[in-house]
Formats: sequence, C-alpha cells, structure tokens
Amino acid sequence: MGHTKKDGKEKKGSKLEYHETPPLDLIQYLKPQFKEFVLHNYVARWQDAQFQELLNNVSNDMVVCYIDFYENDTMRIQNEI
Repeated sequence: MGHTKKDGKEKKGSKLEYHETPPLDLIQYLKPQFKEFVLHNYVARWQDAQFQELLNNVSNDMVVCYIDFYENDTMRIQNEI
C-alpha cells in the first residue's frame, strides 16, 4: 500500500525485490540506466563543488539561499494554506 502526499499524489519510494536472471539480461537491463546515473552523478558532484566554492568565498555582505527542487517539485511556503 503506497503513501500519499497532502496533494493526493502518491509518494515515490523504493522496495526490495528478488529476481533470478541470467547475467547478460541484467547487463542489458542496467546499461541504459547506468548512462543516466553517471550523468546525474556528474552533475550533482559539479553542483556540490560549485556550492562549496561559493560558501568558502562568501563575503559578509552576501546572503546564500539554497533551494533543492527534489524531483522537479514546485516551491511552496512551509505554512502555505
């Protein structure tokens, strides 16, 4: 049974499954996903490095605001009605 958010949409999550498959079938299944993961990981590491560089060089007259749009979610005020 899935959990739902306040807006009625189902929350995404993960679950553990067990499958037996020949190694070649597994490789063929993972190959297209691996390319996407490598690109995502590269971008995430680059963004983190840029953010750390910014934090290390911020001056006293600057403000740093960090907003993480997880899975392309929209920005909502915490106590929004």
